[in-house]
This record gives sequence, C-alpha cells and structure tokens, in this order.
Amino acid sequence: MAIILLIAFSFQKLFRGDPKQLNNLVLFVLLPVNIFHELSLRQVGFREIGQPVLFMFLLTSALVAVSWTAAWALKLTQEQRVSFILSVAMINVGNFGLSLIFFTYGPTANDSALLTFVAFNIPLTTLAIYFSSDKQSRKEAIIDVLKIPIFHATLLALVFTSCGVSVPAGVHKITGYLSQATFPLFTFVFGMQLAEMQFTRTLLRSVSVASVLRLLVSPVLAFAILTVLGVTGMNFRVGLVQTSTPAPILPLMYAIRFNRSPDLLAATIIVTTLLSALTLPLVIALAG
Repeated sequence: MAIILLIAFSFQKLFRGDPKQLNNLVLFVLLPVNIFHELSLRQVGFREIGQPVLFMFLLTSALVAVSWTAAWALKLTQEQRVSFILSVAMINVGNFGLSLIFFTYGPTANDSALLTFVAFNIPLTTLAIYFSSDKQSRKEAIIDVLKIPIFHATLLALVFTSCGVSVPAGVHKITGYLSQATFPLFTFVFGMQLAEMQFTRTLLRSVSVASVLRLLVSPVLAFAILTVLGVTGMNFRVGLVQTSTPAPILPLMYAIRFNRSPDLLAATIIVTTLLSALTLPLVIALAG
C-alpha cells in the first residue's frame, strides 16, 4: 500500500491529474463488483446479520451524535462538518478490520468478522453517501444514494446467498478479475488526494479531535453497547476490536465526488491508521 501511495503522490505532484474520473470508476464499477464478488463467495444471509445490524445501528447512531456535537463545538463549516462526522462514525471494518481479526484470532473468527463487515458496510454505502450529498433536499440526497450502486451490490449478494443461488462460474471469473483492480485504484486515488492536501490550524485541530473520537471514544462506546446487548465470547471480541479500527477510505471517495473537504478525511485516515498501531493492542487486551 505504501508503494502505491508514493507512486500516486508523485504522479499527482508531477502531472496534477484530476482524481474524480478514477474516483468515479472505483465508486460506480470496481467497488460494487468487488463487494458482490466477495460476499457471494461466502454463506452469509439475512438471518445471520440480525444482532450485528442492531449493534451497528446503536454504535453508528452514538458516533454520529458525538461527532456532530464535536464538529459544532469546533465551529466547522458545513463541508468540514460532513467530513469530520464521516471520519468518526464510519469504520474500516473491511480491508483493515477483516485482516486484523484473522491475524489476531485466526480463521475461527472469520464468520463473526464477516457478519460485522456486512452490518457496518450498510451505513458506509448508504448513510455516508446521504451525508456527503451536496443536494439541498432529502429526496435529492436519497437519489444520490441510489445512484451509487455499492449498497445494491451488497443487497444482491445477500439475496443470492440467502436463497442458496450459486453465481455462475463465468460471472465469478469476471468479477474476480475486476476485483483485483479495486484496492490498487482505491489506494491510488487516496495518494492523489494526499498530494493536494494543505495543512492549516483548523485542519490539524479537527484531525486531532476526530482521531481521539475514532480510536479512543469509539471503543468505549462499542464496549458498552456490546455489554448491554449481552454479546459474549468471540462475537464480543470481534465486535469490539473490528469496530476500533481507523477511519476508512471509502468516505473519502464520496468527499471527492461531492466536494466535502476531502483534505480533512484524507488526513484523518492517515493519522488514525498510524496511531491505531498504539491503540489497537490496548483494545485487543481489553477484549481478551
């Protein structure tokens, strides 16, 4: 990942490209295909995700409330407020979270980690777009959500697995090829945005507060919610650790598309990813 970021950063500094076209390719083609491909390979249906969805709803609601309050206290602009909330309330439960759980608890935790991923993928592919939309009315914002087919891919994959329908081998071969390009381009767009970042006092202050909320406050809220819900054992450990990960890259794609202070999101992603090396061992120890 670091090498791709360096290449993208250098490319942007030299050629000043427009990341929006690559960004649209990721949002409208590669990421939906990748999500459908990965989920359709696994036996996860609607019946299994009930409790994880409840956990997701409670934690996401709490994080939105906390981050909105903090953004108001920091006197951020509307664009900055959106990016700030997304950097706190959205969680990297996918590439980062799934790998972390596998290396921490082994393959026995894969099923629980996948359920958490599916549940928290819902706000990432719906609520995050709604918040990011630059439209004035709720109806137009919802239309923006429907235009980006990431949630549609999740829903379609769940329908296939719930109904026991196998995706044809030829289709899986095509989606597999396209999926391989998703993460590199995802990271390349991120690197291009880092090259455009301009550090200001407001940015640094906002990133600092967002990082504390994402890496320290979020685990405390997750611990409390999981305890109240009566979640125990491996499901508790996975739920706590996987939702204590850094800010995800996906909301940055939305911020770029809708011009919602992508600098703030990009900086928070970098800072929380680096600092998570210090906070996650503590969360893992707490989880047991």
